Amino acid sequence: MTVDHPLRNRKSNVLANTRDAQADSIAVGTQINGKSVGAMLNVIYKYSRVYVLKGTVLSIISISLLAVQRLSDITPSFFLGVLQAVIGGCLANLYVVGLNQLSDIEIDKVNKPYLPLASGELSVKAGIRITSLYAILVCKFPSFVFFLFFSTTTITCIFMATFCY
Repeated sequence: MTVDHPLRNRKSNVLANTRDAQADSIAVGTQINGKSVGAMLNVIYKYSRVYVLKGTVLSIISISLLAVQRLSDITPSFFLGVLQAVIGGCLANLYVVGLNQLSDIEIDKVNKPYLPLASGELSVKAGIRITSLYAILVCKFPSFVFFLFFSTTTITCIFMATFCY
């Protein structure tokens, strides 16, 4: 038969409390609006629904490979063009995903309550800022990269018309 000694229990409680305090101090780190940077990045990751980008990347690469007729067509400039298309497509896709979540907050509260805007994990103001950043990046991206292939003004007008409607 074992008898618990009060001093032993007290010592283990002190050690347990010390470990909890150390874990809390490590988890806090740098904070933004009361949340750690890691937690904020996780919320932005969930808001962006990055898994959707896999389909975008796969489709752009496969369509680009359809244009290849000979092995000699695969050159560094080909890879640069594919990379430009992938980055532009991903930025546009991120914008659309953000716009969709901002438009459907009430519906998502019922159907997808785990999404950051619907659950309140991310404020609407922050969602608008993130989505606006994607819109700015997708509008500025063609002016730097697609200049070699298309008229910058035409691409920017097409993107702006898409964002307005």
